[in-house]
Amino acid sequence: MRSGFFSKAVRERAFQVADLRGGKIAVDVGAGTGFITEGLVGKGLQVIAVDPSERMLGEMRRKFQGIEGEVSIRRRQSLAEPQEE
Repeated sequence: MRSGFFSKAVRERAFQVADLRGGKIAVDVGAGTGFITEGLVGKGLQVIAVDPSERMLGEMRRKFQGIEGEVSIRRRQSLAEPQEE
């Protein structure tokens, strides 16, 4: 879900349907520039934002600078690939 295609109102409605609860952990797969991640953090969730594009990850790093404890940004091609430690 990208901000260029969906409004914040649509994002909020999706969150209502998902019955989100603060203090939980969410994974934003294909996070792009972080439109969904931003909303999830605003709802009090910790977010693991995953995207294969280093360019998109750079956008997210800029957007979420200063709140690193709430957002973990990871580059992955697939959720099935092993994670580097």
